[in-house]
Amino acid sequence: MQVSPLQLEGYFLKEVSFSLHENIREKPSELKRSENLGVEVSVSVDPLDKENRRWRCELTLDLKPDKDSDSAYTFHLVLVGFFYVLEDYPASGVRLLAKTNCPAVLYSTAREMLITVVRRS
Repeated sequence: MQVSPLQLEGYFLKEVSFSLHENIREKPSELKRSENLGVEVSVSVDPLDKENRRWRCELTLDLKPDKDSDSAYTFHLVLVGFFYVLEDYPASGVRLLAKTNCPAVLYSTAREMLITVVRRS
């Protein structure tokens, strides 16, 4: 098995807020599955050293449904992750590797955090 050239040093939950949608006035008879939740995603991925081997990624997820939305909840979540790229990975591909894969790693973590919060609410 080959080791991934992108390694996660660690991540931190910077912010989280989760609340019931303000337009809910009574218990819904059923929760509907929505095809488009309208989650806004913001990402910044920045190098931390001159060699571009260490990276900081900040991922923000926001769900602020419209008044007519069937969504029962709103949320805001910000994760910060620190990554490094192995020395034997070609320097020409480091930036693309980091910019593409750092947010993907944090996104899967954010998804699990939100699933846990929603399930327990």
